[in-house]
Amino acid sequence: MDPANRVVTKLALQELWDNTTNLGLQRGASLGIAEVLASLKAIGPRVALADVGKPLEWLRTPSERKWGFKELSSHLVPPSRRDFRLEEFPGGYAFVATIWEAEGLEPVLLLEKYH
Repeated sequence: MDPANRVVTKLALQELWDNTTNLGLQRGASLGIAEVLASLKAIGPRVALADVGKPLEWLRTPSERKWGFKELSSHLVPPSRRDFRLEEFPGGYAFVATIWEAEGLEPVLLLEKYH
């Protein structure tokens, strides 16, 4: 399938892509809000939002990221939790944050939205 036409079909993602190709990154650890903010300051990764039924959305501008991180403060699943119930979060949705990396490639912070 043409990467430009791909949509997220299920979570948790097994690979990341952009409009041209599979990025070849490996899923890393789940992150809490402090780790998300620290990783952005330390390495400035690209940020992607995965939502089932939609294309992978790349948050490129500071305003796009600012909106996303305000949302995260009350909807982020702590990394210590393996299971969670959506009813525990405002509005019945939650995010899982993970860092994706590979040697020699720019890391990506992935936010997966569960609802």
